[in-house]
Amino acid sequence: MKNKAYSPEKNAGIWLDQERACIFKLNDNFEYELQTIQSGQDQSNQEHESKKYSNLRRMYTNREKIQRRQHQQMLKFFDTIVHEIRDIKYLYLFGPGNSKHELNKFIEKAGKKFGFKVTAIDAADKKTEPQMLEQVKNYFGSLSFEDSQRQLLSSE
Repeated sequence: MKNKAYSPEKNAGIWLDQERACIFKLNDNFEYELQTIQSGQDQSNQEHESKKYSNLRRMYTNREKIQRRQHQQMLKFFDTIVHEIRDIKYLYLFGPGNSKHELNKFIEKAGKKFGFKVTAIDAADKKTEPQMLEQVKNYFGSLSFEDSQRQLLSSE
């Protein structure tokens, strides 16, 4: 009989940075489906910087407006990611920088709207896709995932 508490087909790992998210969805046999989503932030910043502005216009550039635009792009990026993982149960976030923590905050603010739980957030340097996949498989096969899963189930 299959253990209902552990269902690999409902797990996903996301390697995340400012530019892209690599989503690894795992099935029963730890076979994976990979999807890469570009944030679009890096491109818009490069376009903005490459335009030539006069000194007068540069003086009146509204930093808050640029930051709001970047924040809105990040929220749209997170919304796209969440839309792609709506069918999973447990989520593992890892990657360089703070994007993984920002995505976690985005998920927490939405509350019970999403049917999945973030089980762990880890720091990770830039990796190749096979290295990312190996880290996701290692996490979901580890005791720390089982402990996180038990804690989440007992708190419900």
